[in-house]
Parts: sequence; structure tokens; C-alpha cells
Amino acid sequence: MRLYSAFTYLLVATGLAASVVIPAGSEATSVVGVVPAAHSPPSQDAAVHLVKRAAPRPTDESATSEEHLGQMQMHLHEATDLGDIHKKHLTDAAGFDILAEARKTKAATLKDQHQRHGNVPQGLLHNVEADVTKLQNHAAASRLKAERVSLRIQNHQFLGEAHRHASQLSATLPQDRRERRKAIQDHVDKATEAANKIAAHDQRHGKS
Repeated sequence: MRLYSAFTYLLVATGLAASVVIPAGSEATSVVGVVPAAHSPPSQDAAVHLVKRAAPRPTDESATSEEHLGQMQMHLHEATDLGDIHKKHLTDAAGFDILAEARKTKAATLKDQHQRHGNVPQGLLHNVEADVTKLQNHAAASRLKAERVSLRIQNHQFLGEAHRHASQLSATLPQDRRERRKAIQDHVDKATEAANKIAAHDQRHGKS
């Protein structure tokens, strides 16, 4: 996965923020145990094919240890990939903050020049001030994206841990299985809480 910083798309020159665009990043993943199906060859029996592709939930005790370990690895891999995206959004936000401060300084210089000499076109000052607003909005949007991705990372981490416990259930002594099941459910509950926070975030800010 190749990630690009916002700086790649900005030219540091006069009017550098007139139109700032961050290309949409790829964040394909799932929440609350809804796992993308793995690619597999077509089956003669569509129903059997669907059953084979269905990923077990952490609480599914009919699944094998290997299946739960596979799900654990998938969730941890997703969390790692999302960690890179999270860093990118924070880097973008910091970059926009720096650029916004530079344009603020430019606006202050133009105001001072206008007060002293009166030779600064109002349109120029207006454009620079508009740049500041645009950059601040981009920074805020990047932080919101980072916040949402952070919740998605938590969701995958908790589900991965739940599957880790599930993979060990069959090898757990009968008298200890109650604690193991409790650990599974606790992590599923935490994953669900993270998913609910994602939904609330989307309601407040729209899906980013």
C-alpha cells in the first residue's frame, strides 16, 4: 500500500492554497466481524460455496482453532494497514496547519502594507484570507478522518483478540472454559462499542 502526504499535492508558492485537494485514500475494511470474503474458485453448489466463504464469528464454537487464528491474523493485518492510513491523515492535518499559518502571516503582512501605503488590492487580501479558511477546513477534515480510522483500528484489534481467545478454547481445560468464553465476549463487546462509536461519528460528521 502506497500512501501519499498532502505535501505531495501542494506547491509552495503564492496562492499555494487556492485549491487544495487530498486524493481519497483506500480504507477498505470491515467492522463488527463482518469480514470480506476471501477469493475462491467457483463451486458447483452455490449454497455450499457460500457456507465455505462465511467467516466464523469469535463466539462460534463450531469453527476450528485454525479458522479462528485465520480471522485473528486478518483483523490484525487490517489494523496494521489502517495504522498507516491513520498516520497519513495526521501528517496531512499537520501539513495544512503549517500552510495555514504561512497564509495567516501573509495576510497580516498585506494588511500592514495596506495600512501604511494603501496599495494592496482588496481582492488579493480577500483571496489570502480565503486560503487560510480552506486550509483550516482541510486540517479539521483530516483530523476527523484520523479519528474515525482510530476507531476502526480498535474494532479490528478487539475482534482479533476475541478470535485469539476463541482459537484457544478447545485446548482449554473444562473448568477454565467459562473464563475463556468471558474473555471472548468481553472483546466482542469492546469491538461492538468501537463500531457504535464509528456509527455515531458518521452521524455527526458524515462518513469520511
